[in-house]
Amino acid sequence: AERQLANENRVLDLLAEEVALPQILRIVAQMCQQEIASDAGIAIFLRQDATYVLAAADQVDAALQRHWVDVPIAASLVGDTAVFADALGVIDRTTLIETIRGSDDAILGQLVALVSSPPRAPTALRPLLHTYAALAGMAIHRSAIGERIRLASSVFQNALEGIVVTDAFGRIV
Repeated sequence: AERQLANENRVLDLLAEEVALPQILRIVAQMCQQEIASDAGIAIFLRQDATYVLAAADQVDAALQRHWVDVPIAASLVGDTAVFADALGVIDRTTLIETIRGSDDAILGQLVALVSSPPRAPTALRPLLHTYAALAGMAIHRSAIGERIRLASSVFQNALEGIVVTDAFGRIV
């Protein structure tokens, strides 16, 4: 519990320092990999329109990473984890998949653990994967909020005209 709280605080610190999302997701993948097993590989896929694209990986074969970059995975495959696992093209490892969700329960991505010999039963790894998927979801969500705030701020910084902010009744706020 203490390690998970420390990891969550580390991610929050990285977000506060405005570290780029791909770097934060790589750190989340590393944290998860260290918790599961020394030979585990972790990949984080982000949903972009109708496909999933590789956003971060730790301890995953370079050829497999290139395959994932070259062949995006269709978002329609997510409903069936066995089909999604087949689309990953992993042959020699057990594939465990956990959905990354936003605060509104929208699907943001997938956290994939590749283990050659699970240190414990795959069902025992589920809570751990769920924790790191939630951490990745929080990072993705807060990064998106930060981006929207920066965009809104740039409107005011670059406006040449006057801007008046009002409430729904037209009263100046």
